[in-house]
Amino acid sequence: MKRILPVSILVGFTLLAQGVPDSTSVSPNAVGYIKLVLPGTNTAPVGQSKLAMIAVPYVPVGAGTNGGSFTLDQVIGTNLHAGASVTNADQVLLWNAAQTNYLTAFLNNGGASTNTLAKWCYMNGANLALCATNAAFTVYPGRGGWVRNRGANTTLLLLGEVPSAGLGTNQISAGLQMIAYPYPVATNVQALITTNDGAFAHSSPNAADQLILWSGTNYVTLFLNDASGPDANLFWKWCYMQGQQRVLATNVINPGDGFWYRRRGTGPFKWIEAKPYNWP
Repeated sequence: MKRILPVSILVGFTLLAQGVPDSTSVSPNAVGYIKLVLPGTNTAPVGQSKLAMIAVPYVPVGAGTNGGSFTLDQVIGTNLHAGASVTNADQVLLWNAAQTNYLTAFLNNGGASTNTLAKWCYMNGANLALCATNAAFTVYPGRGGWVRNRGANTTLLLLGEVPSAGLGTNQISAGLQMIAYPYPVATNVQALITTNDGAFAHSSPNAADQLILWSGTNYVTLFLNDASGPDANLFWKWCYMQGQQRVLATNVINPGDGFWYRRRGTGPFKWIEAKPYNWP
Protein backbone atom coordinates (compact mmCIF):
# COMPACT_ATOMS: atom_id res chain seq x y z
CA MET A 1 0.00 0.00 0.00
CA LYS A 2 1.34 3.43 -0.96
CA ARG A 3 1.06 6.41 1.35
CA ILE A 4 0.36 9.52 -0.71
CA LEU A 5 1.63 12.96 0.25
CA PRO A 6 -1.11 15.40 -0.88
CA VAL A 7 -0.22 18.95 -1.93
CA SER A 8 -1.88 20.73 0.96
CA ILE A 9 -1.25 18.27 3.78
CA LEU A 10 1.77 17.88 6.04
CA VAL A 11 2.80 14.26 6.32
CA GLY A 12 5.45 12.88 8.64
CA PHE A 13 7.26 9.61 8.14
CA THR A 14 10.18 7.68 9.58
CA LEU A 15 13.04 7.11 7.19
CA LEU A 16 13.68 3.46 8.05
CA ALA A 17 16.37 2.58 5.55
CA GLN A 18 18.63 5.37 6.69
CA GLY A 19 18.35 4.51 10.36
CA VAL A 20 16.97 8.00 10.95
CA PRO A 21 14.71 8.53 13.96
CA ASP A 22 12.80 11.50 12.59
CA SER A 23 12.23 12.80 9.07
CA THR A 24 9.54 14.96 7.50
CA SER A 25 8.31 15.35 3.94
CA VAL A 26 6.12 18.33 3.12
CA SER A 27 4.48 19.14 -0.17
CA PRO A 28 2.74 22.54 -0.18
CA ASN A 29 1.68 23.74 -3.63
CA ALA A 30 3.38 20.77 -5.29
CA VAL A 31 6.79 21.71 -3.88
CA GLY A 32 8.18 19.31 -1.32
CA TYR A 33 11.22 18.65 0.79
CA ILE A 34 12.76 15.82 2.74
CA LYS A 35 14.96 16.23 5.79
CA LEU A 36 17.51 13.44 6.13
CA VAL A 37 19.68 13.09 9.20
CA LEU A 38 22.96 11.65 7.94
CA PRO A 39 24.90 9.71 10.58
CA GLY A 40 28.42 10.99 11.11
CA THR A 41 31.55 10.65 13.18
CA ASN A 42 29.70 11.04 16.50
CA THR A 43 27.60 7.93 15.72
CA ALA A 44 29.08 4.53 16.59
CA PRO A 45 31.64 3.53 15.58
CA VAL A 46 32.76 6.99 16.73
CA GLY A 47 35.37 8.79 14.65
CA GLN A 48 34.60 7.06 11.36
CA SER A 49 32.88 8.50 8.29
CA LYS A 50 29.42 7.06 7.58
CA LEU A 51 27.54 6.16 4.42
CA ALA A 52 23.84 6.75 3.75
CA MET A 53 22.03 5.60 0.61
CA ILE A 54 19.69 8.33 -0.55
CA ALA A 55 17.55 9.41 -3.50
CA VAL A 56 15.90 12.64 -4.64
CA PRO A 57 12.20 12.04 -5.44
CA TYR A 58 11.69 15.55 -6.84
CA VAL A 59 12.38 17.47 -10.04
CA PRO A 60 13.65 21.05 -10.37
CA VAL A 61 10.98 23.67 -9.68
CA GLY A 62 9.25 24.59 -12.94
CA ALA A 63 10.12 21.31 -14.66
CA GLY A 64 6.49 20.13 -14.68
CA THR A 65 5.68 17.00 -16.69
CA ASN A 66 8.99 17.29 -18.54
CA GLY A 67 10.79 15.98 -15.45
CA GLY A 68 14.40 16.97 -15.31
CA SER A 69 17.51 16.47 -13.23
CA PHE A 70 19.53 18.34 -10.62
CA THR A 71 23.20 19.08 -10.42
CA LEU A 72 24.72 18.28 -7.04
CA ASP A 73 25.22 22.00 -6.47
CA GLN A 74 21.50 22.57 -6.94
CA VAL A 75 20.18 19.77 -4.77
CA ILE A 76 22.84 19.55 -2.01
CA GLY A 77 24.82 22.77 -2.34
CA THR A 78 27.20 23.50 0.53
CA ASN A 79 25.10 21.75 3.19
CA LEU A 80 27.78 19.11 3.74
CA HIS A 81 31.45 19.24 4.77
CA ALA A 82 33.93 20.61 2.23
CA GLY A 83 37.57 19.60 1.94
CA ALA A 84 40.63 20.30 -0.16
CA SER A 85 40.65 16.83 -1.73
CA VAL A 86 38.42 13.83 -2.44
CA THR A 87 39.96 12.03 0.54
CA ASN A 88 38.93 14.55 3.22
CA ALA A 89 35.68 16.07 1.91
CA ASP A 90 32.14 14.72 2.03
CA GLN A 91 31.33 12.66 -1.04
CA VAL A 92 28.48 11.61 -3.30
CA LEU A 93 29.02 8.25 -4.99
CA LEU A 94 26.89 7.41 -8.01
CA TRP A 95 26.97 3.92 -9.50
CA ASN A 96 28.10 3.56 -13.11
CA ALA A 97 26.37 0.30 -14.09
CA ALA A 98 28.00 0.15 -17.53
CA GLN A 99 31.51 0.21 -16.08
CA THR A 100 30.57 -1.37 -12.71
CA ASN A 101 32.28 1.33 -10.68
CA TYR A 102 31.46 4.50 -8.79
CA LEU A 103 31.55 8.09 -9.99
CA THR A 104 32.89 9.99 -7.00
CA ALA A 105 32.05 13.65 -6.36
CA PHE A 106 33.28 15.74 -3.43
CA LEU A 107 32.53 19.18 -2.02
CA ASN A 108 35.67 21.15 -2.77
CA ASN A 109 37.26 24.04 -0.89
CA GLY A 110 40.81 23.80 -2.28
CA GLY A 111 42.73 24.49 -5.46
CA ALA A 112 43.91 27.60 -7.23
CA SER A 113 40.68 28.38 -9.09
CA THR A 114 37.86 30.25 -7.37
CA ASN A 115 35.45 28.66 -9.87
CA THR A 116 35.68 25.34 -8.05
CA LEU A 117 35.48 26.62 -4.48
CA ALA A 118 32.38 25.49 -2.57
CA LYS A 119 31.37 23.41 -5.60
CA TRP A 120 30.85 19.72 -6.18
CA CYS A 121 33.83 18.47 -8.15
CA TYR A 122 35.42 15.27 -9.40
CA MET A 123 38.92 14.31 -10.45
CA ASN A 124 39.36 14.11 -14.22
CA GLY A 125 42.71 12.40 -14.17
CA ALA A 126 44.93 14.77 -12.20
CA ASN A 127 42.66 17.74 -12.85
CA LEU A 128 39.82 19.13 -10.77
CA ALA A 129 36.54 19.35 -12.74
CA LEU A 130 33.06 20.65 -11.99
CA CYS A 131 30.35 18.03 -11.63
CA ALA A 132 27.84 20.56 -13.00
CA THR A 133 29.50 20.27 -16.43
CA ASN A 134 29.21 16.46 -16.56
CA ALA A 135 25.74 14.94 -17.03
CA ALA A 136 26.92 11.67 -15.44
CA PHE A 137 26.79 13.43 -12.06
CA THR A 138 23.17 14.59 -12.28
CA VAL A 139 20.49 13.17 -9.98
CA TYR A 140 16.81 12.67 -10.73
CA PRO A 141 13.78 10.66 -9.54
CA GLY A 142 14.61 6.98 -9.81
CA ARG A 143 18.36 7.32 -9.25
CA GLY A 144 19.92 6.37 -5.93
CA GLY A 145 23.35 7.21 -4.58
CA TRP A 146 25.59 7.17 -1.53
CA VAL A 147 26.50 10.16 0.60
CA ARG A 148 29.67 9.81 2.67
CA ASN A 149 29.55 12.07 5.72
CA ARG A 150 33.01 12.71 7.19
CA GLY A 151 31.81 15.16 9.84
CA ALA A 152 29.34 15.04 12.72
CA ASN A 153 25.69 14.05 12.25
CA THR A 154 24.26 16.35 9.61
CA THR A 155 20.75 17.24 8.46
CA LEU A 156 20.45 17.29 4.68
CA LEU A 157 17.48 19.05 3.08
CA LEU A 158 16.39 17.85 -0.36
CA LEU A 159 13.97 20.25 -2.03
CA GLY A 160 12.13 20.25 -5.34
CA GLU A 161 8.88 20.07 -7.24
CA VAL A 162 6.69 17.00 -6.79
CA PRO A 163 6.85 15.04 -10.08
CA SER A 164 3.72 15.47 -12.17
CA ALA A 165 4.67 13.09 -15.01
CA GLY A 166 2.12 10.31 -15.30
CA LEU A 167 4.74 7.58 -15.55
CA GLY A 168 8.15 7.11 -13.97
CA THR A 169 10.48 4.82 -15.92
CA ASN A 170 13.72 3.11 -14.92
CA GLN A 171 15.75 0.91 -17.24
CA ILE A 172 16.79 -2.26 -15.39
CA SER A 173 19.87 -3.87 -16.93
CA ALA A 174 21.85 -7.00 -16.15
CA GLY A 175 23.75 -6.96 -12.88
CA LEU A 176 23.64 -4.23 -10.23
CA GLN A 177 22.06 -0.80 -10.42
CA MET A 178 21.34 1.75 -7.71
CA ILE A 179 17.78 2.98 -8.15
CA ALA A 180 14.85 4.53 -6.25
CA TYR A 181 11.08 4.79 -6.31
CA PRO A 182 10.45 7.80 -8.60
CA TYR A 183 7.69 9.50 -6.58
CA PRO A 184 7.68 11.00 -3.04
CA VAL A 185 5.44 8.40 -1.44
CA ALA A 186 6.14 5.48 0.89
CA THR A 187 5.90 2.12 -0.89
CA ASN A 188 5.89 -1.42 0.45
CA VAL A 189 8.37 -3.63 -1.40
CA GLN A 190 5.53 -5.96 -2.41
CA ALA A 191 4.07 -3.12 -4.50
CA LEU A 192 7.41 -2.20 -6.03
CA ILE A 193 8.80 -4.29 -8.91
CA THR A 194 7.04 -7.52 -9.91
CA THR A 195 7.09 -10.15 -12.62
CA ASN A 196 4.50 -8.01 -14.44
CA ASP A 197 7.26 -5.43 -14.87
CA GLY A 198 9.76 -8.05 -16.02
CA ALA A 199 11.43 -9.06 -12.75
CA PHE A 200 12.70 -12.64 -12.58
CA ALA A 201 11.43 -14.94 -9.84
CA HIS A 202 13.07 -18.15 -8.67
CA SER A 203 12.94 -20.49 -5.70
CA SER A 204 16.63 -19.83 -4.95
CA PRO A 205 17.74 -16.47 -3.50
CA ASN A 206 20.92 -16.79 -5.56
CA ALA A 207 19.08 -17.20 -8.86
CA ALA A 208 16.20 -14.70 -8.51
CA ASP A 209 16.26 -10.94 -8.98
CA GLN A 210 17.15 -9.20 -5.71
CA LEU A 211 16.41 -5.99 -3.84
CA ILE A 212 19.32 -5.02 -1.61
CA LEU A 213 18.41 -2.45 1.04
CA TRP A 214 20.83 -0.53 3.27
CA SER A 215 19.82 -0.46 6.92
CA GLY A 216 22.36 2.18 7.92
CA THR A 217 24.88 -0.41 9.10
CA ASN A 218 24.37 -3.45 6.87
CA TYR A 219 22.54 -4.81 3.82
CA VAL A 220 19.17 -6.58 3.83
CA THR A 221 18.78 -8.83 0.78
CA LEU A 222 15.36 -9.75 -0.59
CA PHE A 223 14.63 -12.07 -3.51
CA LEU A 224 11.59 -12.52 -5.72
CA ASN A 225 10.19 -15.96 -4.90
CA ASP A 226 8.47 -18.02 -7.59
CA ALA A 227 5.43 -20.32 -7.28
CA SER A 228 7.31 -23.25 -5.77
CA GLY A 229 7.23 -24.30 -2.15
CA PRO A 230 4.39 -25.20 0.23
CA ASP A 231 3.21 -21.68 1.11
CA ALA A 232 1.09 -20.06 -1.60
CA ASN A 233 1.17 -16.77 0.32
CA LEU A 234 4.81 -16.43 -0.74
CA PHE A 235 4.26 -17.07 -4.46
CA TRP A 236 5.58 -14.18 -6.59
CA LYS A 237 6.50 -12.22 -3.46
CA TRP A 238 9.65 -10.52 -2.23
CA CYS A 239 11.06 -12.69 0.54
CA TYR A 240 14.14 -13.16 2.66
CA MET A 241 15.70 -16.26 4.15
CA GLN A 242 15.55 -16.92 7.88
CA GLY A 243 17.63 -20.03 8.26
CA GLN A 244 16.08 -22.46 5.78
CA GLN A 245 12.69 -20.71 5.80
CA ARG A 246 11.36 -18.17 3.33
CA VAL A 247 9.78 -15.16 5.05
CA LEU A 248 7.54 -12.53 3.48
CA ALA A 249 9.30 -9.14 3.33
CA THR A 250 7.43 -6.17 4.80
CA ASN A 251 10.10 -3.51 4.21
CA VAL A 252 8.98 -0.02 3.19
CA ILE A 253 10.79 2.20 0.70
CA ASN A 254 10.36 5.76 1.97
CA PRO A 255 10.89 9.01 0.08
CA GLY A 256 14.61 9.65 0.15
CA ASP A 257 15.59 5.95 0.09
CA GLY A 258 17.85 4.55 -2.58
CA PHE A 259 18.42 0.82 -3.00
CA TRP A 260 20.24 -1.74 -5.12
CA TYR A 261 18.53 -3.90 -7.71
CA ARG A 262 20.36 -7.02 -8.89
CA ARG A 263 19.08 -8.27 -12.23
CA ARG A 264 19.60 -12.03 -12.64
CA GLY A 265 17.00 -12.66 -15.33
CA THR A 266 17.65 -12.63 -19.07
CA GLY A 267 17.90 -9.24 -20.73
CA PRO A 268 16.90 -5.77 -19.53
CA PHE A 269 13.41 -4.51 -18.79
CA LYS A 270 11.71 -1.19 -18.11
CA TRP A 271 10.34 -0.67 -14.61
CA ILE A 272 7.39 1.68 -15.15
CA GLU A 273 5.50 3.19 -12.21
CA ALA A 274 2.26 5.12 -12.62
CA LYS A 275 1.99 8.35 -10.65
CA PRO A 276 0.33 7.32 -7.35
CA TYR A 277 -1.61 10.57 -6.81
CA ASN A 278 -4.17 12.54 -8.82
CA TRP A 279 -2.58 15.97 -8.54
CA PRO A 280 -1.27 18.31 -9.68
